[in-house]
Amino acid sequence: MNPNYTLKELLDKYSVVIPQLQRDYAQGRDEAKELRERFLSQILGVLREKRRLNLDFVYGYDKALSPNHHPIFYPLDGQQRLTTLWLLHWYLLPSESVAEEREWLLRFSYRTRSSSTRFCQLLVEYAVVDGSRLDVAAIKDQPWYRQSYNADATIAAMLGTLRTIEELVAPEERVALWERLCHQRALTFDVIDIKGEEFRLTDELYIKMNARGKQLTSFECYKADLTRALREIREQDVPCSYKGKPLSYADYFAFKVDNEWLDLFYHGEIDGLDERMYGFIQNIAKLCFFLDPENAKKNVDAFTYWDSVNVFSRRDNAYRLISILDLFERIQAKQPLRDFFATLTPSTRFSEEGRKEDPAPVDLFRESCDKNASVNLVLLLAMSYYMETYQLVEATEELQDYLRVVRNLLWEERQLDEMRYRSNVRINSLLTYWGWIEPLASREQVLDAIKNSGEVFLKKKEKEKKEGKLHQRVDFILKYPELKPLIGELEDHPLLAGQLGIFDLDQDVNEFKRQAEAFKQIFDPAFCARGDADQLIIRALVASGYPGVQGQNVWRGYRETWFFGGNGLWRTVLSIKEYDQPEQRKAIRQLLSQFAGGMGDTKERLQRIIDAYLESEDAKRRGWRYYFVKYPEFYSGDTNFFAWDNREETADAYVDSLKSFSSNPLIGYHANAYVQVVWRLVGGGDTHCRPEWVQGAKDSRLHLVRSGIYIGHTPEGWRIDLPQGYVLPEEIMHEFELSPSNLILRETPTADRLERAVAFCRSLA
Repeated sequence: MNPNYTLKELLDKYSVVIPQLQRDYAQGRDEAKELRERFLSQILGVLREKRRLNLDFVYGYDKALSPNHHPIFYPLDGQQRLTTLWLLHWYLLPSESVAEEREWLLRFSYRTRSSSTRFCQLLVEYAVVDGSRLDVAAIKDQPWYRQSYNADATIAAMLGTLRTIEELVAPEERVALWERLCHQRALTFDVIDIKGEEFRLTDELYIKMNARGKQLTSFECYKADLTRALREIREQDVPCSYKGKPLSYADYFAFKVDNEWLDLFYHGEIDGLDERMYGFIQNIAKLCFFLDPENAKKNVDAFTYWDSVNVFSRRDNAYRLISILDLFERIQAKQPLRDFFATLTPSTRFSEEGRKEDPAPVDLFRESCDKNASVNLVLLLAMSYYMETYQLVEATEELQDYLRVVRNLLWEERQLDEMRYRSNVRINSLLTYWGWIEPLASREQVLDAIKNSGEVFLKKKEKEKKEGKLHQRVDFILKYPELKPLIGELEDHPLLAGQLGIFDLDQDVNEFKRQAEAFKQIFDPAFCARGDADQLIIRALVASGYPGVQGQNVWRGYRETWFFGGNGLWRTVLSIKEYDQPEQRKAIRQLLSQFAGGMGDTKERLQRIIDAYLESEDAKRRGWRYYFVKYPEFYSGDTNFFAWDNREETADAYVDSLKSFSSNPLIGYHANAYVQVVWRLVGGGDTHCRPEWVQGAKDSRLHLVRSGIYIGHTPEGWRIDLPQGYVLPEEIMHEFELSPSNLILRETPTADRLERAVAFCRSLA
């Protein structure tokens, strides 16, 4: 079979039949209008400018018939391009054409439906009637056009393409375009016999290619554009070889993309196969684009379709794409990719969110087919580079170590958004990450590389801190190799996400193990599922000196916000970098040490830590910490998120319990935290009392419903606001040491502020 044809040359030699198992013609559908217009504009531009264009490869196989008939060629890939070309030939066919000139057009047929077969035949036969060309708009009015044709998706799409051609072609240029199209070999394509000896496919892959079904029109066009970009590379020598045949990048890609590489994206189902392949290649294009220093500062939205094409006209990027796909082909030849990642990731979790207690191993290859991939896409690039460097096809311990370090450093790229750590890994910052990812692979033994090399692995920002702590962790592992599995388990823990700042690696190794076990016991999923677990852990933390996590939201410059944990956001509290938040780290370490030295189950140990604090001298001063330890009711709200005027060790009156983690939580409704606790302790619901819900900086009070009295929390005590004309009973005035000129309810040596407020409310119930 001659590998290079025009459509006329192909139809002169073969009858081209779209087999029944193929999908309908799709390039003419409404949703493909943009792609259709781009393709047609490109080929019409070639015809008008008297240039030549190769439309790349058409895969299929031929079947010889009797000597009196043309052999049949069945295309398996290229159907869309062939059909659009055929329709363009039909449209440009001159009105003075004779039957012999149109005969070859009749040798193109659809067998997907009998109606498609008949329509293609009649369209050609009646293209010219009585010397007049059939107009596109008049096709449906022809006596041979049946109403049933309207239900045929292929026919509808063909009519859509013809209407687009009519919009793009001026009547006066039809003759010249026909001459260029049919007699000057302006548009050609290469035909590959996939059943030939040179490119014989396995039966399995042949079946997959036949069954691909709904191939995306967008991917068809993308493959064609990408192959043309690859042809722009001027080869010094032939860089690739396919089954012993030397090939250029373009030819190698064209052969592999619909053969061996196809199997990488076949996940047991045909649906979505092309979407996955398209997404993966475009993601590799995006990586290549932002690795270019000229693009490093560009917004991610600056990356366009044509960038994803043209980036592969560079030799290094073409090599990167081909080498990555070939790498995974070699891996799959040893074992299925899912099995490879299952052996790679039991000790190296790659999930960005880290919310599941036991997430399934993440298949980086599959994840990188997602157009929204970020951390996992960078990890795939790092993994591919390392495996290529050391010619690996299996998951080695060294590869695990390398990916673990890369993953942990990438997880440090994060931002605090509404009290949740979210990944801040950005593809347009890839060049920055690559500045330390690439040197990390300088030795196959990455831990030794970190320990012994003086190279700068980390970015300049906070380099000294990061590099020092990275070395500290590596030194600890190398000094105590028996602890490597434990450290890996902690790094993989969804609440730590690779950060071990809550542990002191400078301490005695036995103390480290005790604290690690304490952490695992406290944050065991079974215990954390208890309804009282969050408040017990928070109170024990506060008792250990825990200040909370400071929010980034400040109300008018004076109200700071603090988050104390729980509500599914423990990762925000525990995932601390080794060089950040010293007070927070100190308190958590103290809690772990106290817990490790205790007796009993988890609840009993936490309660003993709480009780011990309440007996301490600090607690006797009854500052905010005393109340936040003693009363679990502080943590019965929606968020465990509070706003303070200040955080001095006093019974700070102006602390509000917030209902959201938004950037301006005080704009929404909130209530004084002490007011809410009294309300909960009284237990009267809205019948006996209810808190005032306010907005902004306004103070909220507790409304005693039956009496109409309001009490508000102040630094001096509870201010009592009586309704006009209301007089408190004398016995209550006496009991609470009140007077008409002094309506401030103060704590006593035997009763704190909350106990006094509860007693006062109950006395009026």
